[in-house]
Amino acid sequence: MKQYITPDILAGEIRLARQSYSGVFAVVEGTDDARLYKEFIDPECCVFKVAHSKEKAVETVAKFGRAWGVFAIVDSDEWPLLGKQVPVPHVFFTDCHDAETMIIKSEAFDKFLRHQTDDKRLGEFLQKRGMADLRSVLLIAGKPLGCMRIVSNVGSYRMDFKKLYFEGFVSPGTLEVDIQKMITFIRRNSESTIGVSDDELKKELQKANAQYSDPWLVVSGHDITRILTIGLNHIFGHQRFRSKIDVEDVEVGLRLAFDINHFHGTALYDAIRKWEHECWQGEEFLRN
Repeated sequence: MKQYITPDILAGEIRLARQSYSGVFAVVEGTDDARLYKEFIDPECCVFKVAHSKEKAVETVAKFGRAWGVFAIVDSDEWPLLGKQVPVPHVFFTDCHDAETMIIKSEAFDKFLRHQTDDKRLGEFLQKRGMADLRSVLLIAGKPLGCMRIVSNVGSYRMDFKKLYFEGFVSPGTLEVDIQKMITFIRRNSESTIGVSDDELKKELQKANAQYSDPWLVVSGHDITRILTIGLNHIFGHQRFRSKIDVEDVEVGLRLAFDINHFHGTALYDAIRKWEHECWQGEEFLRN
């Protein structure tokens, strides 16, 4: 069904609904995004539309002028790093790479850890790694893969990162990443042949790592949650959890920990609020 939803179809649905509805329309990438942002936006004043991709969300919103009350919330991904801009003022981007990294950067992550980790085991792990907090560990572990995503996009290598076997290259004892193993598993995971050698990929990876210094824009939140899941299951998860936790549970837990006060602390909220006050003439739709 996803492939049949086009910007033209979404735009048509919005135009049809506008005949009897006076509120705003929020276009998001996926159903999880709709669930997350519905917590902060009054559902009586806003209808969510799922585009199933960032590109489709942006293209849909670009079809409407400011008076229509249509806006999009999308992940930043690598676009800011690669200089890709969207000349549509009512498209709003996450502060970090995506919604997950935005949540992990907030105090919601500390709230999540208080319920999911053993304080002593986590403290011992951080001491061994010489790190002050778990965020730093996760960002260091996730950055090589984030840089590899950029390398793939820039070089058009068509690497496939979906359903990548993280346990094959992330140490279950330290959460450190073996670069060679990471490249090997990416090759195995990709249907298309990657037409450069491992040594060439490593050089490009080193260049990207030096060029893109802000890990919050480089690292994918989904990569971090997979690495975090390994840590919870093997190193610092609370012992009351007798069965292993999966990545879906981790991502749901993080989203549930992210409350309206955390959202109010983001630049994303500030941008939407500004648009609400300056451009939208209807009722306020953001929750206070």
